[in-house]
Amino acid sequence: MAVFPKRRIDPARWPAWSIIREARRKAGLTQTELSKRAGTSQAEISRYERALVLPELATLTRIVEACGMHLELKLVDRPDHELLSSTALSQTVEERLAANDDYASLVSRLRSGIAP
Repeated sequence: MAVFPKRRIDPARWPAWSIIREARRKAGLTQTELSKRAGTSQAEISRYERALVLPELATLTRIVEACGMHLELKLVDRPDHELLSSTALSQTVEERLAANDDYASLVSRLRSGIAP
């Protein structure tokens, strides 16, 4: 189990909390009932559902299966990936390196408190 401060978990990027809650509700289970089926505590289910604790993938799978469902993960290209790739590929190597240098310079100035 990975434990992070509440603010470090981005529920939008890794919505384990919503997967657990949705599976539990679809199965018509309370947190207590689910915890017994999954072999964990009700408090732990509550922490997962509130995104206070990020479960390991094996734990998430066990909880979903305790709800009578199957967890399926797959890789999907991001919608903006093609746009970024085509933009980068339309530039020469020198142009990409110059853009990278400009970005690195901007980051350096921002870190040292100098306005862009």
